[in-house]
Amino acid sequence: DGSAGWMLAASYALSGHRQTAAEISGNLVTWPGSYRDTGRNWGSDLRDASVALRCLADLGDSGRAVDLVSRVAQRFADRRWYSTQETSWMVMALAPWYNKTDATPASWTIDWDKGTRQGSVTRGSYVENLEAFESPTQTVIVRNTGTKALYGRVTTRGMLPAGQESEISDGLSLAVTYLDARGSPIRLSSIALGDSFTVRVSVSNSRRDKIENIALTVPIPTCWEFGNARGGDAGDSESGKESGDSAYDWRDVRDTEISTYLSLARNETKTYTFHATQAYSGDYYVPAIRAEAMYDASAQAVVPGEFLRGADH
Repeated sequence: DGSAGWMLAASYALSGHRQTAAEISGNLVTWPGSYRDTGRNWGSDLRDASVALRCLADLGDSGRAVDLVSRVAQRFADRRWYSTQETSWMVMALAPWYNKTDATPASWTIDWDKGTRQGSVTRGSYVENLEAFESPTQTVIVRNTGTKALYGRVTTRGMLPAGQESEISDGLSLAVTYLDARGSPIRLSSIALGDSFTVRVSVSNSRRDKIENIALTVPIPTCWEFGNARGGDAGDSESGKESGDSAYDWRDVRDTEISTYLSLARNETKTYTFHATQAYSGDYYVPAIRAEAMYDASAQAVVPGEFLRGADH
């Protein structure tokens, strides 16, 4: 393992055996081929490169680190998702190479729809939380009022309003089928008060590699009641798995949603069934069903939700 080799070399260097450290690290690769592990060690090529860069600092090898610092810093600045492993190692890797920078404060102002904020930062970073409001658009202007370079980023987070989700199939795909008591497919709009039915959800891996630690979330609509196999309904009461369902790693049954955690090999599909009854009448929303890899945000699938209206619904 390349990371283990780098850590071994750094251990020798920190204990004073620099010649041995140099011999161990001499043939080690600083940036391995592209990969991402979603379960065993949560590693990636970026994580391993960051480990190498951190160890080069312990070795005092600035020659091999020059290009690596630039590459890691550039990836760190990209607007993409990173795992906690990648983020923590990038921070630890870059810190030794930036801890001698000029400590002169950098000053800034932020103008936005609700006023103006100002401040300064000496080292590290500063996070300013701006209150959101209901306007569909917001304007944020960041000004550098000092003499040092500033690198800023505006990040927005939230949830789309019900009914505005987009169908997504990126690395994972979902197929959702509703079945009546006879096992025949039905439309959501045909479900009436008092009807018992089955929700069948299939999740597939369309990538070339295994995806581990997938979270499949099936929300429970307001007017439905779901049967819980672990509570004495039909199925395997010991594991909570319905008869004929695929295996899973863990299941969390709550009043608002059922979360199933699983792994998928290349091109593998797993199917799960949920028994439900429409227990209340009125207008309601069937929320989106989602599947996502917990340690790789680029692998996800979404089946949009649907509003149901009518006297019987």
